[in-house]
Amino acid sequence: MSFYRRFHSIGENLKYLMFMPALIVTLALIIFPFGYCIFLSLHDYNIELPFLGMKFIGFENYYRLILDPRVHNGMIISLKLIGIALPIEFLLGFLTAILLHYRRFRGEKIVRISLILPVVIPPVVVGLTWKILYNPSFGIINFYLKRLGIIAPSWLTDPQWVIFAIAITDVWQWFPLMALILLAGLDSISIELIEAARVDGASYLNVVRYIFIPSIKPLISFAIILRMIDIFKMFDVIYVMTGGGPGISSETLHFYAYKIGLAHGGNISYASSIALILLFTIELFSIIILRSLGRR
Repeated sequence: MSFYRRFHSIGENLKYLMFMPALIVTLALIIFPFGYCIFLSLHDYNIELPFLGMKFIGFENYYRLILDPRVHNGMIISLKLIGIALPIEFLLGFLTAILLHYRRFRGEKIVRISLILPVVIPPVVVGLTWKILYNPSFGIINFYLKRLGIIAPSWLTDPQWVIFAIAITDVWQWFPLMALILLAGLDSISIELIEAARVDGASYLNVVRYIFIPSIKPLISFAIILRMIDIFKMFDVIYVMTGGGPGISSETLHFYAYKIGLAHGGNISYASSIALILLFTIELFSIIILRSLGRR
């Protein structure tokens, strides 16, 4: 009995020892950086002037960002991008998933595989490619708009069009990911359930409304939240295409944090406070989306 208890005790301790590597990695990669970000946001520290040291200032950085017009502008730009790109990405992704699930044709697997191609292209390459396409002198987009008799806008230099240009680029690259996620959910639905609904006289639209959408609701929530987070923290495409310009008309909140923390000024403490506000904003929107879809 004593041997059994000792062996059982060793097994219990071994269980915790096996768990320790994962815990250490989690602390090192997630909790420590997050805690250090909070620590920086409560201090005044400039990485370009390290000899001035680090001074505790409490919530002064948060008071400052509340009154900062560029923070307000960055949040509005981020919300505009989400409001334009996210609904289009979901609509195109959902329609593509429905068509690929419903229509069986030769080469269907090739089409499914090709959907992943825009997603795996580096965002820097995407930004450079679309910057060339938007070029007012030799860009192919304005060329065909002029052939159609449409006045071609200055996509990347006009403050009224630059957000739409970035949103179109984001839609092109990421709506296939939305389609693949939703298509995986549609393919997992029982065929018997669909056939039973059709036998009962349900139209295809009713099948989509009452079977497809409720069945893949968790995946819809996941896809929307995933893309919302990506748009909030969009950086590569904006950096390559506009650099936040013209002026600050495409400067998202994430991009402004980069500018003030690393590119200009080196105020890493203020940038940390902006990053935390962005994090809590994403959390808030995620909760709203989850609860909204949950009720429906």
